Amino acid sequence: FKLTLGGTATLTGVKVPVDPGTYKAGETLLPGYTFNGFTGDCNETGDVTVALGESKTCTLTNTARQAYITVVKIVDNDNGGVALPNDFKLTLGGTATLTGVKVPVDPGTYKAGETLLAGYTFNGFTGDCNETGDVTVALGESKTCTLTNTANPAGISIEKATNGVDADTPTGPYIHVGNAVIWAYNVTNTGLAGLEHILVEDSDKDVSVTCPQATLAVGETMTCTATGLATVDQYENTGYAFATAVTG
Repeated sequence: FKLTLGGTATLTGVKVPVDPGTYKAGETLLPGYTFNGFTGDCNETGDVTVALGESKTCTLTNTARQAYITVVKIVDNDNGGVALPNDFKLTLGGTATLTGVKVPVDPGTYKAGETLLAGYTFNGFTGDCNETGDVTVALGESKTCTLTNTANPAGISIEKATNGVDADTPTGPYIHVGNAVIWAYNVTNTGLAGLEHILVEDSDKDVSVTCPQATLAVGETMTCTATGLATVDQYENTGYAFATAVTG
């Protein structure tokens, strides 16, 4: 704290020889600390008076201030979502917390997090967190980390694999002419409403796709399949999924 007596640097506990008179004790206040005041032989402004042969002591007291981190959850439910902020099971440094609660922490770096709910998209971290959710606090600081999620509209996604290979770009897997080809179409309900009347088709009209069911609950995935035989030269086909959102 760079203690001084009469404007001259000194160290705590050191007896300083002085002439009779009045002297002012002082310090340089450090970030994250509160100065509680003077006690002992100093008055409230830090002045201490000594006569010939006297020894006096002036005490300065400081207290470290608590650091806090607040995790805030924002949920955009415009597309029909009903989730509440605390439904996302927020965490700070791996420990559960609630939105808007000031959490006392020691100085350091902490990671904010959540459990993503089906039918929602995580939009990212804002506030004092970086893009990965890390936030650093020093002694006495208070910081806020905000996580935002948006309810997805009714939606369906499809990902096709050829003989177990996710062949989105050429050339895909090499298959000997005449050998069996198995296409897998992974279909997922990405929205917040159940889906029914699901239909999966292939751009090759000679490929017949079979699905185990015609409905999907929110967040549910099913795998549809089709088979064929490998032909000469590069072959390309695309899967398409269609569905109706359940209402009411």
